[in-house]
Amino acid sequence: MSAFLVSATEARMSFFRFFQLALVIMGALMTSACAGVTGKAVTGGPVGGVGSSTAIVTPSSANFGNVPVHTSGSRSLTLTNTGTTALTVLKIEWEGKGFSAGGGNLSAKKVVRPGASLNFSVLFAPTETGDAQGNLLITTTADSTPLAVKLGGTGWGSGGSPVIDATPSSVNFGNVTVGTTDTQTMRLENTGAADLTITKLSVLGAGYSASGLSLPHTLAPGKDTTFTASFNPKGSGGHSGSIAISSNASSSPLSISLTGSGVTTNARLSVNTTSVNFGTTRVGTTLAKNVQVKNVGNTDVEIASVEAAGTGFKATGGVDVTLTPNQSTEVAITFDPKALGGIVGTLTILSNAPTLRVALEGQGGGQVVPHSVTLSWEHSSSAVVGYNVYRGSVAGGPYTRINPSADLLTSFKDHTVLGGLEYFYVVTALDGRGIESGFSNQVSVTIPTP
Repeated sequence: MSAFLVSATEARMSFFRFFQLALVIMGALMTSACAGVTGKAVTGGPVGGVGSSTAIVTPSSANFGNVPVHTSGSRSLTLTNTGTTALTVLKIEWEGKGFSAGGGNLSAKKVVRPGASLNFSVLFAPTETGDAQGNLLITTTADSTPLAVKLGGTGWGSGGSPVIDATPSSVNFGNVTVGTTDTQTMRLENTGAADLTITKLSVLGAGYSASGLSLPHTLAPGKDTTFTASFNPKGSGGHSGSIAISSNASSSPLSISLTGSGVTTNARLSVNTTSVNFGTTRVGTTLAKNVQVKNVGNTDVEIASVEAAGTGFKATGGVDVTLTPNQSTEVAITFDPKALGGIVGTLTILSNAPTLRVALEGQGGGQVVPHSVTLSWEHSSSAVVGYNVYRGSVAGGPYTRINPSADLLTSFKDHTVLGGLEYFYVVTALDGRGIESGFSNQVSVTIPTP
């Protein structure tokens, strides 16, 4: 016997600080006619002088133009100390409805060094339609009289009417398995300037429905609500539909298009092997192997029973398991032969998918008797560090290694043979890199029955 090795946009207008009421009113009227934030700086503090601080705000006014009701507009401003000593912001006040602070660095107790600036923003968030006027008053240590920045804007809406918006404006449910339901949350918002009253939802199209909204339903300006659109196809193929939403908005009814496709249910399981061979197992001992079961369909599969038929075969696991698409589970199969000779069986898996069957096979071996097999072979002509001995119960394998580790001896004695059985042997060689050769030629021997 021998063994062989393998290798291996904005208009402009100026504003000044006013000290007479008549001029202030005039300035306010002028402001309401322009848009943007332009003009000369508002100044506070002594004019010149040694060791003085002077505060200016640029631009000197901020007009927000038209801003939709229940939204907000923003303008950026800058407070600068043009004096020679530091100033401190003492107080910030707001006059006028809808005006407030935005972001930035302007705050009470803020110190501004000579030549330094603070950037900040103001907001206009109208809650009703019409013109709005106001002032931002900033008191600093530079002057006891506050700096006054004129503010103006117009709250705009659809003539005081409600406006309905839907998000999303259309829905594509994609592929939905026949008999199941897919859902989409819909949001309805009143973006107008008057109360919106939703009075009716009408759904058209087979399989489509809507739920979750009590009618009539009233939304104040800027408010929203949600409901659920559903698709439950009764047959395969494409389906189209719509939801019509009736309200007191001028655009009523608002239509939302719906599309989707029904696909046939495909409940199917697969296993990672169609047969399991336990080889030879001595009577009175048990050998275990696992079979992987996977859901390869497009719907849930409920496994009702897993049974192994055939003397000595037993199956555990996998019962009362629900597999979602692409999910797997394992079934353990044991072989415990009760008699000598070949044994066949079947693993059967029952579920709401087609039945799965896996062939089972094993060999019951006889009792251990004082028999042995002595093997010998010629030393390999290549440089080797040891040999491995393999044994099988059928010609051509499969084989199982029976020596505990590679050995340089060119002989081996097998003391674990059973009476009345035939065995098949092959040998391999290992080189210094641990690379193992292919199998040698096969020899066989039949053990006498005691």
